[in-house]
Amino acid sequence: MNRRNSICIISVASFIWILSACSSMKSVADNHIFPEPVDTKDRPIELQVHKTYSLNGVHADNEFPGARLNNFEAINDSTFKATISPENFPINISAYYGIRLKSDTIRNVTIELHYTKHAHRYVPKTSKDGINWEALTDMDYDTLQARNICAVRLSLGPEPLYLCGQELKASPQITEWTQKQSLHADAKMSVVGKSRLGRDMLFLDITHGDKRKKKPS
Repeated sequence: MNRRNSICIISVASFIWILSACSSMKSVADNHIFPEPVDTKDRPIELQVHKTYSLNGVHADNEFPGARLNNFEAINDSTFKATISPENFPINISAYYGIRLKSDTIRNVTIELHYTKHAHRYVPKTSKDGINWEALTDMDYDTLQARNICAVRLSLGPEPLYLCGQELKASPQITEWTQKQSLHADAKMSVVGKSRLGRDMLFLDITHGDKRKKKPS
């Protein structure tokens, strides 16, 4: 028996042994321990102050629906610190940001997103009109300083530029979409409560036929 045949026989035998070992192992699902719920209804909400920050010829504001910016400071002539804080804590770890920027002159700047509670998560997205969005590439941002600091490199000019964690779908757009869907014969919109800031919490019930005959899914 030559060496090549010996290697093939050994490889096949090893493969059969692995299959036999795997088939004899029983798959046991791990139990997931859910975290203890925390009631935050009575905890104060950290409201962002709606304003425009103007520093070194760069202007940043949170005066639009869906914005999130708690402070804006100049680190140097071309680098700026944007502080992002959650409305209260504990809260889910999806730290969101929404800033509108512009500059007196065309220039390159770095916007450092500083999160006070969580690490950076969402890929930065930019838009000139708040409707059409483009995700930045890995070359345009990094978290090399720390997990809770994201340095975003942008080219700014006199025209406003939105910098957000997600495409803007704020309360006005959601309300308009829900109202439009409720015009369908099988859809019904209702208000099930109020947010902490007094906004309606909308509920859209979509059902075709007799709900009493429906099985839970």
